[in-house]
Amino acid sequence: MPGVKVQCIDCAHSTRPKTAAASDDHMLRAGFASCAVRLDPPGHWLAVLWPRHCEKFSPSPDAQKRRLWLNKRTKP
Repeated sequence: MPGVKVQCIDCAHSTRPKTAAASDDHMLRAGFASCAVRLDPPGHWLAVLWPRHCEKFSPSPDAQKRRLWLNKRTKP
């Protein structure tokens, strides 16, 4: 497979969907996001911690902050 094996949480292209919906916050807290550079249909979510191969990965300067935020949200 092309690209490097990465997690979307560490990528600058990982974002909330362009259309704002009440369920977005729930999905983000559950560890899902959208990709700003993929041509996915509206409402398509990616698991941010799932390791995947990606040619368009771009390291995010906020990766550590995202991990800390998600860790707080997923713990009971």
